[in-house]
Amino acid sequence: MSNRSKWIWGGLALATISAALTVAAFQVPPAYHYEEKVDIIAQQRMVFVFIGELKRWPHWTKWAARNPEMKHEYSDPSWGVGATHNWKSFWSGSAKVTQFTRDIHMAYEVTVAGYEPSYWQFKLGPAPRQGTTVVWIANGQYPENRFERLIEYVMLWRLQGDIRKGLERLKKHAELHEAYDVKGAWE
Repeated sequence: MSNRSKWIWGGLALATISAALTVAAFQVPPAYHYEEKVDIIAQQRMVFVFIGELKRWPHWTKWAARNPEMKHEYSDPSWGVGATHNWKSFWSGSAKVTQFTRDIHMAYEVTVAGYEPSYWQFKLGPAPRQGTTVVWIANGQYPENRFERLIEYVMLWRLQGDIRKGLERLKKHAELHEAYDVKGAWE
């Protein structure tokens, strides 16, 4: 193959990739919504203790498990409206509780350096057979710029899987504890 043919084929490949990225950038919606749920064979009050007290999150969240070197700082108290969890790792961020209804619901805002804030929540209720159903929801906006939106979309592609794995870890963690061993600081 001549040098000219290589240049032509290389140019065609580059044009094809550019066109595919442009089309993909215009397919990404302006917002995201991820929602996962799990049934846990444990009392709702006890499950909420693992969710409601931010200091317990490193025991079950996927992100803490993925990066054991992560540094954590918590407000005092580490539960209830206004409680915060700050972390430092290869990325830094914070979570601030915005709503807190003991044993039922907690909403919080997540801020990660370089990204728009996202809004998360946990909803707890009775499971269909026994125990507790936990729903974990994440909502956020992608950037206005289409190519930045595509980059963030690709970066968040595993977010739903991380939420699912976090709920699996929460289930395992909560089902290993006896109800009388677990109390929230607010109790």
